[in-house]
Amino acid sequence: MSRKTSYIPVFYLYGEAPQDVNSHFLHLEEIADRSAPVHGQIRAHRHADLNHIFVISQGSGRVLTEGEDLTFTGAHVLYVPAGLVHGFSFSEDIRGHVLTIASAYLGELLRTHSELALPVDLQALPITDRRSSRQLRLWIGRLARELFWQAPSHLAATEACLLGLMVDLHRLRLQTQANAATATGPQHRLLARFRELVEAHFTEALDLDAYLSQLRVSEPQLRYACQKLGQKSPMQLILDRRLIEAKRLLLYSDLSVTQCGEMAGFDDPAYFSRLFKQHTGTPPRQFRTARRQAVA
Repeated sequence: MSRKTSYIPVFYLYGEAPQDVNSHFLHLEEIADRSAPVHGQIRAHRHADLNHIFVISQGSGRVLTEGEDLTFTGAHVLYVPAGLVHGFSFSEDIRGHVLTIASAYLGELLRTHSELALPVDLQALPITDRRSSRQLRLWIGRLARELFWQAPSHLAATEACLLGLMVDLHRLRLQTQANAATATGPQHRLLARFRELVEAHFTEALDLDAYLSQLRVSEPQLRYACQKLGQKSPMQLILDRRLIEAKRLLLYSDLSVTQCGEMAGFDDPAYFSRLFKQHTGTPPRQFRTARRQAVA
């Protein structure tokens, strides 16, 4: 074991000993329930197979990660994906909830709603309008009721609340991207429009001309915006989105490697395997095995 990982504790929930994660594990609590006893200082740790969604209504803090730390102030949504080493430094007035969901359950819920998938990396989204804040609080309240009150059709109601919450989180993410594009000029708007089209069509065999036609711009215009702001070519951005989808499918589905490639937009299995290894350093099958063993 490397020196780095030897002192990173693995918890079930923070402060609780590791144990097998039920495939349908779901937990909701107020942030202060776990942060207040340690004065808002939660040391670096990770969860083998659990994803966090923080819905914060007030306060501030810093998320401590293996890479660059992330700070926030005021109402925010934080995504912390499974396996990420993370810690927190919360202000005393922190208020909000944290939803924890097993990767297997998340994958099951999103199998037919892949556009709602959580980001694969740490993200913080500001909640800037009252409507979004009210809607998120509404879903959290309904979900809390279903989790603590075993009413008829409890499971169906719980999953309906989860999907409703994730729809609003998805819309918040898109709105945040649109606001950033509007505030920063035409090239940002073009890149944002291109990313939206990629999100809608990345699994299809569309060539670049098809995107250019929908965007009504020339290739040099799109290439300039992508390389200046995204640091990559248009085709590389499309490829990156396909690879992200392939990774999600490899980790959270029982599809074969070939099927994962096809679902992510790669028709040629050999090309998919070669490209995946080129960009990740390992073939798809080895990637799946290694990541699953790491969180086992």
